Amino acid sequence: MFFSKLRQTFSPSQRFNRDAIWNLGSLAVMAAAGISLNFLVALGWTTKDALGVFNQVYAIYVVLSQLAVGGVHASVLKQVSYQQDDMRAASLSATSGLMLGAMLAGGVCLLGLPVSFGIGVLLESPDVAVGLRDVLPGLFFFSLNKILLNVLNGARHMRSFAVFSALRFVFILGGVGGVYLLQWHYRHLAVAFSVAEILLFISLAIYVRLCVLNSVSRRIGDRGFEVISISA
Repeated sequence: MFFSKLRQTFSPSQRFNRDAIWNLGSLAVMAAAGISLNFLVALGWTTKDALGVFNQVYAIYVVLSQLAVGGVHASVLKQVSYQQDDMRAASLSATSGLMLGAMLAGGVCLLGLPVSFGIGVLLESPDVAVGLRDVLPGLFFFSLNKILLNVLNGARHMRSFAVFSALRFVFILGGVGGVYLLQWHYRHLAVAFSVAEILLFISLAIYVRLCVLNSVSRRIGDRGFEVISISA
C-alpha cells in the first residue's frame, strides 16, 4: 500500500510531477551546454585569451541582462497567472510587459555602447569591448524572451517553458560553432548570444501567439464569452 501511494505520488502522469521532470531535464541540458561551451571555445581557439575574453563578456552580459529586464518579467508572471481564463487581460499584460521591457532594454543597450569602451579600457582588453558591442542585440532580445518565458510560466505551459529555456543554450552552442566554422576572431564569440536570443524570440513569439493566447481564446469561446484577438 505504501509503495503504491509512493509510486502514484511521483508518477509522471501527475501534472506537477510531469512538469518537474521536464524542467529537471531542461536544467540538465543547460548544464551540459554550459560545459560544452567552455570546451568548444578552448579547443576551437587554442590561445588562452579566447576563453578569458568569452567568460568576461558573458559575466558582464549576465549583469546587464538583469538591468535590461528590470523585474518586468516577474510582474508579467504574476498578472498572467491570475488571468489564465481572460484573454483580453492576459494579452494586454503580455503586450504591456513587452513594451516596457523593450524600453528598458533599449535604454540599457544605448548606455552599453559607451560603457563597453570604458570596460575595455578598465580591463585593458579591446577584445572585451568588441565582444560587449556584439552582445548588445542579444541583451535587447534577452529582456523580451524573459518576459515571454514568464507568459508561458504564468499560463502553466511548463513543458514549453522547459523546452524554450533549454533551447536558448542550444542556440548559443550552435552560435559558437558557427563562429568557429566561419573562422572569425575569438573577440566575436559574443555574436553567439545575439544570434541565440533573436532565434529564441522568433520561436517564442510564434508559439505564445498561436498556442498560448489562442488557447485562452478557445476556452473563452467555449464558455460563450466574446473572443477578442489581441496580438502579443
